[in-house]
Amino acid sequence: MNIGPLLTIGAIGIGSKALLNTISASVTIKGLHHLLEALEETNRVGRGIITVSNHISVTSCSLIHRVHRWFFRNGQVIETVRGGGVHQPAVDLAVEKLNAGAWIHIFPEGKVNQESCVPGGKLLRFKWGVGRMIMSTTKTPVIIPMHITGLHKVMPEPRRFKFIPRPGHHVCITFGDPVDLTRETDNLVQRWRQTRPTLNGVDSSKPVHEAVSNLGGEVDTARLSGGIRKKAMEDLKDIDWSDEERARVDIVALLQRGVADLALAHQA
Repeated sequence: MNIGPLLTIGAIGIGSKALLNTISASVTIKGLHHLLEALEETNRVGRGIITVSNHISVTSCSLIHRVHRWFFRNGQVIETVRGGGVHQPAVDLAVEKLNAGAWIHIFPEGKVNQESCVPGGKLLRFKWGVGRMIMSTTKTPVIIPMHITGLHKVMPEPRRFKFIPRPGHHVCITFGDPVDLTRETDNLVQRWRQTRPTLNGVDSSKPVHEAVSNLGGEVDTARLSGGIRKKAMEDLKDIDWSDEERARVDIVALLQRGVADLALAHQA
């Protein structure tokens, strides 16, 4: 890691810990060993880690400004374009990082949802980008569900004073066991890959985009990205893409259930 990201992430960690310990009545972390064991796994070569959680804090909203873009880049935040779809460059980069064995954290709800911590409240439908990340990796990542509660009381919406946190609340971060969720997700991925659309057997006389043609052979269509994929879907009309979409929906629903189960366990 370069010195810029190292210093930025270190400063964020120290600052966040100091802030939470100052304004919170308590900070409890449960199941941290699940993440640490995954990070320290010596046999995890070429296999990344994905943590997925609910999104309840608006603390970062005050920092979302063009002048802070250097800060977020050094903090290893991947810029996502809202409405850019599951095949945008941000998702491609996440897949690349996962294939290199990196850890990617994502808030699949796509927006702050403080209702997820209220009794009877629900998670928003998870966005499909995380499903595409998992389907496009060489090896299915280790998938760790997370649930965060308490921060919705520290910075509630709406509130009278936008940038002033409310002290005295209990914050809890829970990491779930990745074993079952990872196995079930991998089963869905492998089932899809057995019947996935490929570029084999397609009539070569069709006007296939040059970049797609150069790939040749049995190419996993989930790994086509951006404009290449869009053109491929236009040109290869005889390929049924619905299986890929269904698999992505099933995978995302499974991840959402994993986070929801942690929420229910916390409320019990």
